[in-house]
Amino acid sequence: MSEGTVSTEDPSYDTRGQARIDSRQPQGLADAQVDPAGPGLPSGQHDSRRRRPRIPVWLRTPHGVFLLGVLLLGIAGTVPLAMEIGQPFGGYASTVFMSPLTSPGVIISEETPVWWPIYWEQPALENSSLILTIDGQPTRMLDSGAYFEQLAANGRKYVTLEIHHVREDRTSKIKVPVLRFKLTHFLEIKLPDLITGLSLWLMALVVLRARPQEPLNQVFAVAAATVAAQRWLEAHTLWLEFKPYEVLLEVLLMAVAGLVGPVLFHFSLLFPTRIRPWPRRLVIGVYILGGVNFVLLSLSRVPAVRRWPEPFQTNALNISDLSYRMALLIYLVAMLIMLWRLVWHIIDRRHSRRQRRIAGIVTLSLLVAAPMILTAADSIIPGMGENQIPFWLGLDLRYLFLAVPFALSFVIVRYQSMRSPSRLLVLVIAVAGSALLATLFSWLWSLTQENWPASGDHPPFPWMFVGIFLATAFWSTQAHWNGWFGRLLAWERHSYEATRAFGRRVSGVTHPRPLAQAIAEALVSELQLDRAAVWLWDAEQNALTMASQAGQQSPPLPDVLTPPSDQLPEANQPLRLDYPGVLTTWLGPLATLQAVDVVVPLESEERFIGLLGLGHRWDEEVFDDRDLVIAELIGQQTALFLLAAMQVEELRHVPQLIVDAQEQERLRLAGELHDTVQQFLGRLPFALDVDRDEILADPDGIVGSLSRCLTETEEMAETVRRIQFNLAPTRLEFSFLNSVEELVDQIQQRSGLNISLEAGKELDAATTLPTRWALYRVIQQALENSVRHAAAKQAAVRLSKVNGRVTLVVADDGRGCSEAERLTAQQNGRFGIMTMRVRLELAGGEFAFVSTPGEGTTVSGWVPAAAGLN
Repeated sequence: MSEGTVSTEDPSYDTRGQARIDSRQPQGLADAQVDPAGPGLPSGQHDSRRRRPRIPVWLRTPHGVFLLGVLLLGIAGTVPLAMEIGQPFGGYASTVFMSPLTSPGVIISEETPVWWPIYWEQPALENSSLILTIDGQPTRMLDSGAYFEQLAANGRKYVTLEIHHVREDRTSKIKVPVLRFKLTHFLEIKLPDLITGLSLWLMALVVLRARPQEPLNQVFAVAAATVAAQRWLEAHTLWLEFKPYEVLLEVLLMAVAGLVGPVLFHFSLLFPTRIRPWPRRLVIGVYILGGVNFVLLSLSRVPAVRRWPEPFQTNALNISDLSYRMALLIYLVAMLIMLWRLVWHIIDRRHSRRQRRIAGIVTLSLLVAAPMILTAADSIIPGMGENQIPFWLGLDLRYLFLAVPFALSFVIVRYQSMRSPSRLLVLVIAVAGSALLATLFSWLWSLTQENWPASGDHPPFPWMFVGIFLATAFWSTQAHWNGWFGRLLAWERHSYEATRAFGRRVSGVTHPRPLAQAIAEALVSELQLDRAAVWLWDAEQNALTMASQAGQQSPPLPDVLTPPSDQLPEANQPLRLDYPGVLTTWLGPLATLQAVDVVVPLESEERFIGLLGLGHRWDEEVFDDRDLVIAELIGQQTALFLLAAMQVEELRHVPQLIVDAQEQERLRLAGELHDTVQQFLGRLPFALDVDRDEILADPDGIVGSLSRCLTETEEMAETVRRIQFNLAPTRLEFSFLNSVEELVDQIQQRSGLNISLEAGKELDAATTLPTRWALYRVIQQALENSVRHAAAKQAAVRLSKVNGRVTLVVADDGRGCSEAERLTAQQNGRFGIMTMRVRLELAGGEFAFVSTPGEGTTVSGWVPAAAGLN
């Protein structure tokens, strides 16, 4: 938005896209010593660009600039009143902020404390009373400050004020003392506004920082900051004398007054849920009306208007009065719309439990702040705010108004932005809570004083506030779960009992799919989530696929998440999707939905298993640091449960795999016997079927035939020995090295594969019979794969004893294979790789398989060396 401070466009809640700085940066990198000199700079000369401070994200938005401007405006509205310390005054503050502007007097400011001298008279003055004259001189034409300076110089102790009681429509005269405006007076009239304004401004900052690009956060920040500016500017002087800087501050105050209503109206359409369809033209119209009100209100602050001839002056001031009432009307309409929408969200059961809780909290805050809201309503509907002045029996009610923005900022940060309360929000609580307690204690103090407030004694509010705030600030740092008092009492945001209950609920399920469903349901129940989901890693698709979900089904979560192999998250470390900015690109679709707050990657034994998705919490609504610790523990439990279930599932298939392997081996042996021995035995009877006459007739031919039969018989005997050797190489128990050499020679002769063998003579002593069997079968299977599947021309076998281990490497130059091809082979019943792995692992070793298409295959592993040779 290029103009103004509030967008009137249809608000979009897709606010992701900010770059994130990963808090889990490796410690070594974080601690690395970097030469401060930039590239190409001589040592000792620093690149100024590296030391340039980064502007916060919230301050790079128009709303952040507006907040900064409001803060400067608050300072500007405080300095003039502070400069009046030491000047004489009559024990009251006056203003022309309230209507009617055409009246002949000034209005006693509602900020004037009830224990100041002007309220000592009986009956008590109303906050709408007008001061018509001072010692008979009309206040509208009098420079009050200069007049009181003159009275003090002449030694006058009292001054006579003519008061018009508007509600009773009568006039009276009272005497008030001429006093010096002291620091105590300054604090009593300005400190409540400073505290209230600071609290509102900090609330605006907290909400804007949570999500700087969120329309709801932006509008609330502008609304809270605008009200803060109004509080800071309202009592900027003891009396308005239309000096240049006073006129400027009054004009700015009128701008704020014109903006408050439209911004609150805008906010009432966004909260607790935005209205659909978005009434863009209506919102624009209300802002235009607010701008018109600002212009008309400012007329009453321009000194030249008061010199206009009649009836132009009166007409202009009447129009300004009307615009003031119109500004209040917009404000009250906005409050009524918000109240109606909140009540509707509470009674309509179609809204979620979280939405009803949000509405309940804010509605309660509106009831708490009702006295101050009715005070503003009195200007529109006379009688609604009667006697609702900021002080009730000496109790300052101005702090009650903080209940509304505090409740709104709390629910926006926790329920809408899904954030834990920041330190700034804790500071707001400390400031507002300290002010409320100090006001209450000051009021209790006043009840113990005789003849108060007529005695004129000053309540101890400022000193009580400072003491309570310091104590509260210290306590807030120690009562946190990480503080010493929090650790002493073991205070937790969410009990570890949830972790134990989760484990008990899912521990009895051993099938992966039912277990995933049980995990999702347990997460929803034990962590009090509105939804939870489990994605499992599918190695065939190289993606995470939805296995189960529980709780709310809308909006639907992605069925497939595809993390690149180089972007797999750290094992079992929770990642907050509500952090400003997308964590990684593959989590973007999930983060955009704003249905899942935290994801927990699952990994065990260096095996990526899946992903947990944790939705919004309906009780606390956000995951703070302690909750993330619990999520990490549950992630570790879940990874172990799922891994165990997968392994049990694999064990369930082992008997069938064994049967399939046996069947395949039988078929292979049957085929080999059929193609060799059976064919030979089938031909042998015909070759031996000769009679005496044929022997006598052709003895040479018969000898040749018998020689061929003898040769084929010897070949078949060799074939039978080879089959028997493959089934059970009996020479292994005598020499492992000779058996491997014989295996290599046999495969070379049969297949033509060129195989090199490197093996030390110590291998026979370094291997036991079980490890020999394991190594022999792995070498045999690897070389058979090179012949049958890899189309290799060269292969190398290396055996050695290193550091108490017998290591094995079999490498070829074949075509290699991909992960997908290996999975397909396994699905088709070929378990050569799995068998090799199992053989080495059962022997106490490890197995590794590396293959890349076009780059060959390497099979490696190790087994423990024989005892005594380690």
